[in-house]
Amino acid sequence: MPENRYRKILSRSLKIAVGSSLAIFVAQLLELQNATAAGIITLITIVTTRHETVQLSYRRVMTFFLSVVLACVIFQVVPWAWIDYGIYIFVMAIICQLLKWDTTVSLNAVIGTHFLVSQNFSLVFILNEFALVLIGIIFAILLNLYPRVSKNGE
Repeated sequence: MPENRYRKILSRSLKIAVGSSLAIFVAQLLELQNATAAGIITLITIVTTRHETVQLSYRRVMTFFLSVVLACVIFQVVPWAWIDYGIYIFVMAIICQLLKWDTTVSLNAVIGTHFLVSQNFSLVFILNEFALVLIGIIFAILLNLYPRVSKNGE
């Protein structure tokens, strides 16, 4: 494998590790529930280019609101959590694929599990979840602004 490839792997891995850790740290400082999810959101949002990361972040925010509505409706209808979750993910996946935003399903799966487990649909909990999303994508964007280390140090 060429040396440049190793540098790219090292750079991206470092961004994922640092960004995820910092996102968890900030979420814990803010005393958010499910703080570790901010780290996961950073990890799944860092993609290869800055432009892709920004686009994905926008899509994640837009589908977050859809996921909240779906969770509030679906998780209060069926009495069995595993069926609720299956219906939720099914509907979410269909909508995201129709929008060609397939890459947002993973984030909505994480957020959906928080609503499923907590059965909390209050504004405070929704804002908590939105804060996790924002923290995660902000760190993904910030870390992707930092250029890769090149062979010449440029």
